[in-house]
Amino acid sequence: MIDGMYDPSTGLPARDLLVDRLQQAIYRSARSGDPIAIFVLDLEALSRVGRALGGDAAEALLREVAHNIRNSMRRTDTVARLGELRLAVVCEAPDRGISTIVERVSRVTRETLDLGEGSTDRIDSVIGVAFADGTIGPEEALERAESARERSRELGRDHLLFRESGTPPPA
Repeated sequence: MIDGMYDPSTGLPARDLLVDRLQQAIYRSARSGDPIAIFVLDLEALSRVGRALGGDAAEALLREVAHNIRNSMRRTDTVARLGELRLAVVCEAPDRGISTIVERVSRVTRETLDLGEGSTDRIDSVIGVAFADGTIGPEEALERAESARERSRELGRDHLLFRESGTPPPA
């Protein structure tokens, strides 16, 4: 599904390019002292669309959601496709509160989307956020964001979990 540096379906950076961009952001963070926020979004509700309307419909909705998220972020932020139904966002030196950024992304994913033939649906997401400050590598930063996403899923709808750079994973 994801080939090379860009995902062919969404046009977003794929995991390898995300890791490279995150590493560069970590280098800049180490020099500047500015934090980095890494969001991992699980759009698992798209699997419901895939089962009901087929994989092509789910991919079309993923493209629309990815495009809307990309347009809601700053040009300097990276929005990437991590896997079938997961996106990642890297925000360097977030100039607004993280909660505000997460709420904006959540609002984009909760928008009612046109499924065609008079059908609409809302795509809820599960979001985990981790912070990096130049002391950890990109894979560990992503792992912490994934861990926060998993814990957020366990807590249920409308929960948001943050992981600080130096915070160990939950037991």
